[in-house]
Amino acid sequence: MIGSLVRRSNGWNCSRDDGWVSSMQRRPLEQSHCAGCGWGLERLAYGFGNDHKCMFHKRRMFRMLCRLFLLSVIGLATVWAGDKTFVLTNAGKYRNQAQFTSSAPLETIVGTADGFSGEFMLDIGEFKRASGTITLQVRSMKTGNSTRDGHMYGSDWLDANRYPTIAFRLKRLESPTVTRDADRTVVKAVAIGDFTLHGITKELSADVTITYLERSEKTRAIIEGDLALVQANFSVPLAEFGIIGIKGKGTLIGSRVGEKITVEATLLGVSK
Repeated sequence: MIGSLVRRSNGWNCSRDDGWVSSMQRRPLEQSHCAGCGWGLERLAYGFGNDHKCMFHKRRMFRMLCRLFLLSVIGLATVWAGDKTFVLTNAGKYRNQAQFTSSAPLETIVGTADGFSGEFMLDIGEFKRASGTITLQVRSMKTGNSTRDGHMYGSDWLDANRYPTIAFRLKRLESPTVTRDADRTVVKAVAIGDFTLHGITKELSADVTITYLERSEKTRAIIEGDLALVQANFSVPLAEFGIIGIKGKGTLIGSRVGEKITVEATLLGVSK
């Protein structure tokens, strides 16, 4: 398509549907310039070639490229700042530990466990993505009674020789609510994952509160790195994991051992 020229008192005005300057409109700068789009002056100032769009379109394209660049930078920053991996670490007064409780009509048993290891990933930006695996050594579980602990590790119960670990493989966080303060971010959510106990794996949910602290002078007093303190509460139905008590002697579950074991865990993760 060949554009048309309209003579103005202060120069030439180009008109063309697609916005491109046609060959008929290319005039030497010293003779004239386009009063409509300014072609000529900008050509000299910016060194554009002969076949170029008018300055209006150049500016619009430049603004669009700037926006795309900013969006790409923001997107990269979200990836870099969002996904962080934390390794379970004992630091200062913070210990990876859990308290478990068996409540039954004839007896209440309270124990502790501290043989945790593992790591987990959190999306710090929105706290929607999460993954990782946490492992507990069965023989780190103690009830304050060595005889009872021996029974707990035995083949009638946890069978520690055959199944020495308990594991939770985190898959996602559901319904996160995020509160951001000056020095910390607190997230309340439901953690969904695969729980493996006694050789059986089932999906399990846990109510969690995650306190995230970006590294600072305060956190350096504890340990170097970003910190994620996780507090989790959940219940484990023993029968669903094949734990039914002493075989051939009737069951103790429901009378002296609770049908469900409630667990409260506190875990500290330090960023890699």
